[in-house]
Amino acid sequence: MKKINLSLIASILLSMFILGGCAKEFLNVKPKGRDVVYLFEHYEGLLFTPGTNNFMFTRETPEGISFTNDAHWTYMTDELMSDQSIIGNMMPAERNAFGWVADMFETDLYPLEFGGLYNQIYVFNVVVNGVMDAEDATYEQKRRVLSEARVARAYNYMMLAQFFGKPYNSATAATDLCVPLVLEASTGTTSFTRATVQQIYDFVLTELEKSVPYLAEHTQHRQRIYRFAGYAILGRAYMFMHDYEKATAAFAQAETLLSKSSVELALFDYKIQMPIWKDNFLWDFGLGYPSNFDLDNVEIAFNRRVVVSHGGDMFSDPKALIKPEYMDLFAEGDLRKEFYTDDWGYYSSYRKGYRSDHNEGVDLPAFYLFYAECLARTNQTTQARELITYLRQHRFEEGLGEIPENINSKEDLIKFVVEERLREYMGTGHRWFDMRRLWNDPLFQDLKANYIHTDELNTFTLTEDRLVYRIPPSVMRFNSNWTDNP
Repeated sequence: MKKINLSLIASILLSMFILGGCAKEFLNVKPKGRDVVYLFEHYEGLLFTPGTNNFMFTRETPEGISFTNDAHWTYMTDELMSDQSIIGNMMPAERNAFGWVADMFETDLYPLEFGGLYNQIYVFNVVVNGVMDAEDATYEQKRRVLSEARVARAYNYMMLAQFFGKPYNSATAATDLCVPLVLEASTGTTSFTRATVQQIYDFVLTELEKSVPYLAEHTQHRQRIYRFAGYAILGRAYMFMHDYEKATAAFAQAETLLSKSSVELALFDYKIQMPIWKDNFLWDFGLGYPSNFDLDNVEIAFNRRVVVSHGGDMFSDPKALIKPEYMDLFAEGDLRKEFYTDDWGYYSSYRKGYRSDHNEGVDLPAFYLFYAECLARTNQTTQARELITYLRQHRFEEGLGEIPENINSKEDLIKFVVEERLREYMGTGHRWFDMRRLWNDPLFQDLKANYIHTDELNTFTLTEDRLVYRIPPSVMRFNSNWTDNP
C-alpha cells in the first residue's frame, strides 16, 4: 500500500516547484497519523481544492506565502490598447506581455503558466500514482477518481503546450520542443528533458481517450470534471491540432451528456438577467454577475478560474483598454456590451458585474462556439448556424441577434463564429488561443494586420516567434542543458 505525506503535498502546493530544483525543504517531513494519504477520501479531496480549481501559483518565500495569479496571456490579445496614463499600472512582466517582448519574465519571477500548472500536476500525479491502492473504496470508485486525475493532468499539459510549445503543426511537431512530461509524484528527480509538441499532444489524447469514458456520467459539481466536460476538453485538444473531424465527434459526444446533469447547465438569457444584475447597486464596482464559485453560475460545467487583472477593479484603474474598432463589433441590441465601461474615454476591458473572473475550463458559451466552428468546418453548416443563433438569442434584445444575411458561405460562417467568440470573451484572454491556432489558417490571414498594440508612444507588432513563451529564467537556471525557445 502506498502512503503519501499530506503535509508534503501541502508544502508542494504552498511552495515553488521548479523542475530540476532541489526541494530539500520537503525531504525532512515524516509521515504520521492522519497526515498520510491512503484513504480514498484523501485522494478524492486532493482534486477539490482552491489550488486545483484556479490558475494560480502559491509558494513560500522568506517573506511569507506568495500568491501569483497574473495571467500574462490575457495581455497579449489583439483587441487591447493602452495609453501613457495607465500603462504604468502594469507590472514589468505584464508590460512585456503587452509588448510581446521575447524575455517576458524577470529573473526571479515564477509565473503561474509554468509553476502553477506543474504544482497542480504534482498533485494529480499523487492521485494517479496511488488511488488504486486505496483500501476503502470499490474498484469503480477508484477508477473514476483515477480518470478524473488523468483528465485534469492532461488538461494541464494541453495548456502548457499553448504557452511553451509552438502551435501544432503536423510537419514540425515531432521536433518542436515543448515541456517535460512528468508522470511521477517525486521531488527527488533532478534531471528533466523537454518533450516535443507531438509527444505532449500524443500523451494528452491518449489520457483523454482512455479516461473520459470512465468519468462520472452526471455532472454533479462545477469544480470537478465529469464526462460532459471531459469530452469538451477532448474536442478542444483536437481543435488545437486542427483535426476538426475528431473534434466534432468529441463535441457531439459531449452534447449527448448535457441533459445528464445534477446541477443546472444553461445559457444565461441576458434579456432577463442583465436588468437583475444591473439592479445591484454595486454593479459598477464589479458585483452582480455570479462569480465562478457561485452555485448560480449555470454556464460553468468545469471551473478553471483565471483572474483578468488588466481591466482594473473596484480599487484600481485599468491597465488596458479595448480598441474602439473592436467595440464596434457589437451590433445593435447586443447586451454583452453592457459589461464594459467607457469611464476612461475608451471602453475599458474591466467588465462590470464581477466579470474579472474568467473560466478557462469548460463553460457552455465556449462549448457551443467551439462546436459550431467544427460543424461549419466539417460541412454541417445548418447545425452550426443553429448553435450560433441559439447563443445569440440569449445575448440580444428581443427580436435581434439573427446571423447577418451576408454570412452565406461555409467560409463566412467559420469566420463569423470565430468573431462571435471574440465578442463573447472580449478582454478575457480567451482570444490568445485562437490567435495561435489560426496563425497559418488561410481563412484568417487578414487578422494579422490587427495584431498590433500601442501605448500612445510605442507600437508593438506580434511576430510568429512570440506565439511561444520563452522558458522562465527561474526555471532555466536549474536546467542549463535545455535549449530555450527562440
